[in-house]
Amino acid sequence: MNSPTKKFVTTFAATTLVAAFVNLVPYLQTRGAYKTGGLEIIGFPFTFRQVGGYTGIDEFSVGLLLADIIVALVFAFLVAYPFLLVRKPNHSET
Repeated sequence: MNSPTKKFVTTFAATTLVAAFVNLVPYLQTRGAYKTGGLEIIGFPFTFRQVGGYTGIDEFSVGLLLADIIVALVFAFLVAYPFLLVRKPNHSET
């Protein structure tokens, strides 16, 4: 693998991990809230899992989970793509 490809893969993987963590932030902030009548939620930018509330909501949306995954992958690609465009100058031509 050449250097731009390595940088692309590394940046894509790192951005994907950041997106996965960002999806967990709402859960970390609301963990256990269902015990006091609040909602425990997971997902960013789309909430794909909700548990709790006074009426006992227990929802999971596969569509919103897939939308979150697609947003994360598109974002990771857009962040990493410039590394594929950067080429090292060929010093043997000078």
